[in-house]
Amino acid sequence: MKRLLLVLALVGASGVVWAGFRRQSAAFCSPLFNTNWYEMTNNRGLISRGLGDQRFFCPVLDDSKFGRNTLTFVNVHVNDTNAGPGRSVTASACIQFFGSFGLACGTSSGTPSGTGTATLTPSVSQWTSFTAEFAYLEITVCPDCQVYGYFPGT
Repeated sequence: MKRLLLVLALVGASGVVWAGFRRQSAAFCSPLFNTNWYEMTNNRGLISRGLGDQRFFCPVLDDSKFGRNTLTFVNVHVNDTNAGPGRSVTASACIQFFGSFGLACGTSSGTPSGTGTATLTPSVSQWTSFTAEFAYLEITVCPDCQVYGYFPGT
């Protein structure tokens, strides 16, 4: 009975923050500049197939139950298979300004060349600092590398 009362007290308390995450497939992503070829497959994710790096825009869903201003992390699951010099997969958590031209990105996270499967954890500071703006991930993918998906959470 004491446990039930404790749970009811916690649920009824003001300021309780919902904790969790929202997994999103790389299928949500779109190319920023379609200068290189890419493909989306059901078993390998988003793959860059061009000769150069491909940049992708990946939206972050933001609603009243899971507001991005409450997020404390984002994980981006990638596979860096390109061992070429200077080749890597990088991710940045960014915002697009509302009412004015421009954007801002937090500190990016990246892989060393040829790392293989990795989890990138870019800083979400811009998402929590600019509460009226629109959040997204900017992911740069080297040739023959993949992005499987991402999940922001609290």
